[in-house]
Amino acid sequence: MSFSMDRLLVAGLALGAAAAFTASVTAEQVELTSGDTLTGEIVSETDESLVMDHPVLGRVTIAKDQIKQPEAPLEPTTMAEQSAQMFADFVDSWFFPGWDKSVAAGFSGTEGNSETFNIYASVATGFEDEEDRWKFDANYFRNSTDGEVTQNQFRAVLFKDWLLPESDLFYWAQGTAQFDQFTDYETRLGGFAGVGYALIDDDVNQLLLRAGAGGQYEFGDVNEFTPEALLGVDWKWIISETQTVTLFNYLYPALDPAFSEFRNLSGAMYEVELAAGDGLKLRLGVENEFVSDVDEGFDESDFKYFGALAFDF
Repeated sequence: MSFSMDRLLVAGLALGAAAAFTASVTAEQVELTSGDTLTGEIVSETDESLVMDHPVLGRVTIAKDQIKQPEAPLEPTTMAEQSAQMFADFVDSWFFPGWDKSVAAGFSGTEGNSETFNIYASVATGFEDEEDRWKFDANYFRNSTDGEVTQNQFRAVLFKDWLLPESDLFYWAQGTAQFDQFTDYETRLGGFAGVGYALIDDDVNQLLLRAGAGGQYEFGDVNEFTPEALLGVDWKWIISETQTVTLFNYLYPALDPAFSEFRNLSGAMYEVELAAGDGLKLRLGVENEFVSDVDEGFDESDFKYFGALAFDF
């Protein structure tokens, strides 16, 4: 049960005026400082007390100093926490306000007989309600050895799902953009659409199946459009309040000529919170893109692994 608007207004004014007291009233439940909880209909309320009709005790008057006050939310205390909160507030005010967001960065390097420097960066955002589900991910990888760049890749993927009320079926569309300095195509743009099915969707697991069609256009040494099908799986497993695992696999078989070539993109990621509630996580992951037909001098598989600190807000 919940307060009517008038009662909520009265309760808010009364609690504000009684800030010096230990008080907390939620829905028609009153938690006392002794640890007991009384449930009933609140008849009236003043700055000093409230009157409740209890189904067993009858009408009782409770002094405000006997009511437990809810704990105030923790405010950022350290300079790092305050800076992170300021960054989150700034980004949220400009970049998809109200959506869940995540940024991550990691790097490694060596000096001595050889010098290496590797960078991984990622930004992601998403939103879901009863009718729509959005998901956007962008990743960047750059590696260099002895000052020479050996890897320079960027990929962005946008999914839009149209959810159907009371159904596990949904419609979806996907847009992709890829850049890779060390491939024959260099730049690739793609668009796909189809139907999906939520095989599992609960508080622990979300397993989504996708099937559709579209195509990709490659720019660079190769300039061509390739119509493709898409068969995809997305799985998210919430191990605990602090740990999650996500897996995905997207198979893109060519349609012209049918299934003569294909490419497959797969990945797995593990995240664990470093401190409960502050949004800071350790992220470990692997990705691989396999292309069945590549020009001479290029590898069929492009395998990557990474570790990074991520911040969710």
